[in-house]
Amino acid sequence: MYQNGDGVPKDDLQAVAWFRKAADQGYAPAQDRLGFIYLNGDGVPIDVAQAVAWFRKAADLGYAPSQDRLGFMYQNGDGVPKTII
Repeated sequence: MYQNGDGVPKDDLQAVAWFRKAADQGYAPAQDRLGFIYLNGDGVPIDVAQAVAWFRKAADLGYAPSQDRLGFMYQNGDGVPKTII
């Protein structure tokens, strides 16, 4: 809600704080969302390494969207070595 300003003033810092609480408890969709936040710099400085780390945490939990995103990142060499088989 803070990320979109739904019912509350838009506040990227609050959004990041709440996503991090959920992510730290192992909630893969929040980990995935933090990956996007760091990839795009929404309320935080762009940090592709952090994005990769959050996508990997979610992917390791079996979250398919993050697994897919990591595949694209490896294919394109975004924050990771370019790997094409």
